[in-house]
Amino acid sequence: MADTLRQKLIDAVIERLKLINGSGAYVTDINEKVFDWPRHAQGAGSDHELPYMGVFDVENQTSREHQRDKKADRQLTIQVRCYVKSNTPAAMCRKIIGDIETAIGVDETWGKLAATTMPSREGPDIKAENLEISAAVVEFTILYNTCAFNPYQ
Repeated sequence: MADTLRQKLIDAVIERLKLINGSGAYVTDINEKVFDWPRHAQGAGSDHELPYMGVFDVENQTSREHQRDKKADRQLTIQVRCYVKSNTPAAMCRKIIGDIETAIGVDETWGKLAATTMPSREGPDIKAENLEISAAVVEFTILYNTCAFNPYQ
C-alpha cells in the first residue's frame, strides 16, 4: 500500500535527523535515536533511553484557492522534541536545537516532496515547578500540495 505524501515527509524528516552524528556541521550525536511519535521520556512507560528525538506532525492545514482547483495547498506543522535528562545544561540544549535546525536546512524541499520549509519556533521545554529542562523543541512548517481530497498525490 502506498504512503501518503504526509507520511513520506515525516519519513524524510526522521531520516534527515538521523544524520546528526557529531561530525561535520553537527555538534551533538543523537543520530539513530529518532522516532515517529514516541512515548514521553520523563514518565512511566518510556520506551527509549535519553537523549532521543521524537517527530510529531501536530497539524496539517489545507486550503484551495478556488473551488475548481484540483490542487490543495497544505501546511504541515512538525515539532521535533529532543528529550534530555533533567540535569542537562541549557547550553547543551541550545546545541541540540542548532543541530536540528542545521539538519532541517540541508534541503528545505525534502527531496522535492515539498515547496519549502518555514521555521516556526524553538527553545527548551521547561518544567514549571522546578525550571528544569525536559526537552529541546524545534517547530517548523512544510509547505506542499496534493491533489484535492487525495493525500497520495
